[in-house]
Amino acid sequence: MAIHNTSYRFPGSTAGRVAFAFSLAFGALSFAPTTASAEVTLADIIRNLQQNEELYENIEIAMQETYDIGDRKPEGFEFSGRKGSEISHKQSETRCVSQGKWFRIDRKGVSKNAKRAFSLDRFRAFDGEKTRVFEQNAIANISDERLEDSTFIRPHMLAIRYMDLPIPFSVYLSGHEAIRKHPLAQWSESLTLDVSYEGEDTLANLTCHRVFVMVRTKSGHVSSRVEFWLAEERNYLPIKRYLFSPSKSKTIPIGESTMSDLREIKPGIWMPFDTTVKAFDRFAVRDEGRQKLRWKQQYVVERAELDPKYDRSFFSNMELPDGAAVYQLEDRKIVRSWRQGGPKAKGAPTTAAGFQKWWILWVNVAVVLLLVAIFVVRKMTVTGGNVKQ
Repeated sequence: MAIHNTSYRFPGSTAGRVAFAFSLAFGALSFAPTTASAEVTLADIIRNLQQNEELYENIEIAMQETYDIGDRKPEGFEFSGRKGSEISHKQSETRCVSQGKWFRIDRKGVSKNAKRAFSLDRFRAFDGEKTRVFEQNAIANISDERLEDSTFIRPHMLAIRYMDLPIPFSVYLSGHEAIRKHPLAQWSESLTLDVSYEGEDTLANLTCHRVFVMVRTKSGHVSSRVEFWLAEERNYLPIKRYLFSPSKSKTIPIGESTMSDLREIKPGIWMPFDTTVKAFDRFAVRDEGRQKLRWKQQYVVERAELDPKYDRSFFSNMELPDGAAVYQLEDRKIVRSWRQGGPKAKGAPTTAAGFQKWWILWVNVAVVLLLVAIFVVRKMTVTGGNVKQ
């Protein structure tokens, strides 16, 4: 079973990547409004955002990530006839190196529910020709194209990293058409994403630009509303985010994100070393008019350095233990499969030499179902079961 190029997603989720060429030498120009006299528009904001995102293209980041539901009891659920328990705690360490066209991501961690712990270990790297992935210490893919997933660390996306969208923030704010047209995107045609610019504001003594995102169904019903504050003097980082579910409350958020400990890692380039995301019980918001913590996720950057310089071999080497299931893909189709330490074979693993043991397939299926269940429960918590915002 091949590993998909993105994290496990559902209708309405998106994935993809857009690159915009912009010289680092002119990065400081983007900190000022596009025009001195003309009224600022959403297009101006997105253009400045794109230019600032380019400043982080060559960077190495080491980050700690924690997720916790507090002292409440984990809830059970049923998915596709299988019963399970909500993930109550996650902790991981991620090292992300982006260097020109190459990248490498190493993650070590564990998630826990009421019964057991699960590995979050993942390796993903692209050396300019092939993407290599090793998942759950059991399954590896080798693909003939660049494939990213949500473990890729983008500073501007930390406020909504929990959504598992492997795309630049500027693509997200460009609206559903820009997302849908991206070659790696998955977008529900039953939804529309409307983005609007709501003017300037001051937050934490910084000039911020407010941008609203409205998710609507075909009938025009507003499923969710997200409000962002983009700090102009801090590379348009979204230092504050509120998530509203209008059917629960139009004034009390059911989710929020805050970027803090902003540090200048190079003149004119800022990094949020602490980002906290909170989700609140939507029924407490609706019925009691108060925010009751549902879960909390925190991203603490331990190290951020610009312009890493590694040899290509750093992005090519993937160490695999004997017995790992390996799939070679071309045009996203399996062309060879083998078990590490055994012979290579053409075609699907169920007919390939060395793959007669069905436990490999069952392990793959179990991993997928587990991750699907985890994200279903978490995202229904945040969105009221409708839209991943």
